[in-house]
Amino acid sequence: MNIDKSLIKSCLNKERAGQNRMYKELFSYLMNIRMRYKNDYNTAGASLNAIYLKILENLH
Repeated sequence: MNIDKSLIKSCLNKERAGQNRMYKELFSYLMNIRMRYKNDYNTAGASLNAIYLKILENLH
């Protein structure tokens, strides 16, 4: 998976539009992984949000 450097830069600058775009790009990839471990869509979605928050906090 390739993420555009400008997208990462906008996330580092805490720009909401960039964060939203990254979420949309990563959603299906991460959700497929989460659904392998969690059979419930709601539980997988909640853990996906926690993962995404961790990604944004540790992006540096």
